[in-house]
Amino acid sequence: MASGLDLPCVRISQANSPDLVSVSQYYSGELVAYVRKVLQIIPESMFGLLDQVIKLQTFKMRELPTRLEKDKLREYAQLEDRYEVARLTHAISVFTEGILMMKTTLVGIIKVDPKQLLEDGIRKELVMKVAIALHEGLVFRVRTPQELTQRLGGLAATMDGFRRSFEYIQDYVNIYGLKIWQEEVSRIINYNVEQECNSFLRQKIYDWQSVYQSTAIPIPCFPPVDESVNFIGRLARDMIRMTDSRVTSYIEQMAAWYDNKTRTEVVNFRLFGQLERGLGTFGLRGLDRFFCFMIVRELQRFVRTLHRACVTDRAMAQQIASIEAALGPVNAIPPNGVKVYQHALQKMVRLLSPYVDTVMRVWFCALVCVGVGRCERRVS
Repeated sequence: MASGLDLPCVRISQANSPDLVSVSQYYSGELVAYVRKVLQIIPESMFGLLDQVIKLQTFKMRELPTRLEKDKLREYAQLEDRYEVARLTHAISVFTEGILMMKTTLVGIIKVDPKQLLEDGIRKELVMKVAIALHEGLVFRVRTPQELTQRLGGLAATMDGFRRSFEYIQDYVNIYGLKIWQEEVSRIINYNVEQECNSFLRQKIYDWQSVYQSTAIPIPCFPPVDESVNFIGRLARDMIRMTDSRVTSYIEQMAAWYDNKTRTEVVNFRLFGQLERGLGTFGLRGLDRFFCFMIVRELQRFVRTLHRACVTDRAMAQQIASIEAALGPVNAIPPNGVKVYQHALQKMVRLLSPYVDTVMRVWFCALVCVGVGRCERRVS
C-alpha cells in the first residue's frame, strides 16, 4: 500500500522540490484514513456481538448475592446464559487477536500502531452507540413526569449495560475499558453541552472548532426534534416546563414541586439521582453549566427591560422618582406607607410582571444547581 505514494511523489522527488515532505504527508494521511476505514469492520463486528452480551447481562443474568443458599445455587448459576456470554466473548477476542499480533509499521511517512488503530476504532463505535442511545432515549412525546422518569430509567439501564459489558471484555481485547468509557462519555456530554449553550453566546463555537470533536473519532450530530439543539436542551427544558411556577409550587420541607390544582407531587429531588444514574456525573455538570447560562441570560434580559423602562420611558422614571420622594426620608417610617405602596404597585405592574417571571426562572435554575451539587457530593 505504501507503494501508492511512489507515483504522485516520483516527479517531485526527481526535481528535488521542498514540497516533497508536505505532499508525502498528505498522501500518507489519506492512506491511513483508508486503513482506518477498512479496519473499522472489526469494531463494528465486535459491537454487534457486544450488543448480545449487553442484552444478556442487562435483562437475563442475575447478580450473585454475597450469601446464597445451597438449594438456589443452580438457579443463580444460569449455565446456558453464561455459556452464551463466554461464546460471544471468545468470538470478540478472535476478531481482535489478528490485529493485536501485527507490529508497528510505516504507511508512507506516518508510523501506524495496529493496537492504536484498534482502540480508535473501538472508541469510534462506542461514541456512535452512546450518542444514539442519548439522542433516542431523551426524546419526550407526552411530556409528563412519568415519561421523564421512564425515559431516565431506560437510559440508565442502557448505559449501565454498555459500561458493564465494556468492562467485561476489556481484558479479552487488551484495552482499558473503564478509562475509555469515562473519556468518551465525558467528551460526548461536554460537546453536546457546548453546542446547546451556543444559543446563549454571541461568538458561537461551531462543530469544527470544538475541542471535543475529533476527525478520527467523530461525535455524530443529529437533527433537532424541537427548539433544542440536542438531548441536553430537551432534558433541561422539559424540567423547566414541569416545574413552571404558574402551575406548580415548591415546598422546601418536602423538597418537591406540587401541582397547584390537584395538590399532587409532580417531581422531587430524587430526580437528580435518576439523572446521575442515566447521565453520570458528567451529565449533572453539563446540566449545571447549561442552567448557569440560563441564569445569566435571564438576568441580562431583565436588566435590559429595567433599563428600557426606567431610563428610556420618562413617565416610568417620573413615577419612580415620585415614589422615592413619598417614601423619604430613608431613616424614618413614611406616614402613609401603605397607600404609597398600593399606589406604586398599581402604577408599576407593567414592570413587576417580568420581574416576577425572571425571579422564578432564576430561582428554579439555582435550585437545580443546588440539587446537582448535593448529588455530586453524595456520589463522591
